[in-house]
Amino acid sequence: MNKYIAEKPKFMFSFDGQNTYVEGKEARFFGLKTGIDFKGRVHAGVGLYGLRTYLDRSIILGPDSITGKYDTLPGTLKFSYITSFIEYVFFQTKHWEFKVPFAFGLGESSYTYTFTPNVASDFKKGGVFLMVSGLGAEYKFNSWIGLGAGIGYRQILIRNRLMKDRLSTPYYSLAVKLYFGKLYRYVFPKKDKR
Repeated sequence: MNKYIAEKPKFMFSFDGQNTYVEGKEARFFGLKTGIDFKGRVHAGVGLYGLRTYLDRSIILGPDSITGKYDTLPGTLKFSYITSFIEYVFFQTKHWEFKVPFAFGLGESSYTYTFTPNVASDFKKGGVFLMVSGLGAEYKFNSWIGLGAGIGYRQILIRNRLMKDRLSTPYYSLAVKLYFGKLYRYVFPKKDKR
């Protein structure tokens, strides 16, 4: 890796999606990643991820200070986090690329419940500290489009103890990859200045 890090880096930006299961229910995270790219072999930067799947949760409130009764409200699981990541491409050819991503992150999880149609509140909000690692592969049809796949594990190292959901889960991803920088140069090639 040291050989590539010594080279001049380029700016990178990409979308990222991960499919997983939370308490037996299928869920999807959506992410944005930005950072620097060293010769296409080492990527480093920050990522922002959020749970985009609506996961219902029944929330029990109470007991009421006057009646002593409990109340059950419909709620939604919320989970988002920011990471610092590094990816090392350990195998690369004209069409194939295999890499190892690794990240540490800080985030927040909570339940959101609704008292009335227009009033929502967060409940049992708390912080989490996590680690993400895995294995990724890409097949490039040409310089600007390809297919990507990955597997890995999201490990919660410090959890929000107020919540019952277990958020440490394996993940997988399948995606069409568009390399915007290469696509731009393909559509708008540099003109010969001679």
